[in-house]
Amino acid sequence: MASITKKEKIVLGIGIVLLVAIGFGFYYDYKITQELQGQLQSAIADYQQKIQGVSDALQAQGTLLGNRITGLQEENQKSTERLEELINEVESQSDIKFGELKADIQSIDVKSTDFSAIIDDVVKSVVSVGTNKGQGSGAFIKGSGYIVTNYHVMQGATAAQVMTYDNKVHPVQLIGYDPTADVALLRISNSSYPSLRFDGSDDVKVGEKVIAVGNPGGLSFTVTEGIVSNANRVSSSGVRYVQTDVPINPGNSGGPLISTRGRIVGINTFKLSEFEGIGFAIAADVVDEVTDDIISKS
Repeated sequence: MASITKKEKIVLGIGIVLLVAIGFGFYYDYKITQELQGQLQSAIADYQQKIQGVSDALQAQGTLLGNRITGLQEENQKSTERLEELINEVESQSDIKFGELKADIQSIDVKSTDFSAIIDDVVKSVVSVGTNKGQGSGAFIKGSGYIVTNYHVMQGATAAQVMTYDNKVHPVQLIGYDPTADVALLRISNSSYPSLRFDGSDDVKVGEKVIAVGNPGGLSFTVTEGIVSNANRVSSSGVRYVQTDVPINPGNSGGPLISTRGRIVGINTFKLSEFEGIGFAIAADVVDEVTDDIISKS
């Protein structure tokens, strides 16, 4: 076997060193690559975890925000409804106050001069009642087209109608009646006519001026004036009346007796034929209670 020369040994040694260096280089690259991949995967996992955490947090915040928005919407709705209620309440109270102020002003005008300050408004709430048995009067009360009159005006009638101040004739429905109190409640389909309010019994004073508005002898919307002679006459049947010296004639029955305040003191019902200046009207409190009862049962 041929011996290796020194030169060949040097070349061989260099080759071995190179091979070792190259191998080590590959190994080092491999280890570095493995380490980097491990770090990268760890970093990716960390970022995924963080992203998931952010996503969960955003979702939770979104849910809270949605709930808060819903709550605010509900609160806003309630606030809006409450505001509307307050507005309506203020408007209602204002209407009442303005109505009372108007009535007070009209009352002052009446006391200082005559009933002309209120008569135009009162007449708009009065009707002539015609039946196949006779005629009478009535007044709009409580809104919704309700008309109060005497029971004896409607008693035995099979057909009836009313004429309003604007000369319009309306078919009428009998809602109910109380024979003892001599009160009947009618109704028309047109509810646009103004209603009269009732005066309380404590507001009616002996000697105060009153007017009767009605349909005496077929003379529609006739007004007669007088005073309250007694504010508390009670019949044997327990019905309370207001006694007045206002002329009450056939056709006046069922019409309103009106105070200087433009309110109903009573509903005219009869007079003592053998005496002058003694007429009676069913007290407003009685009429108010009876008509409320009829409406509640209708």
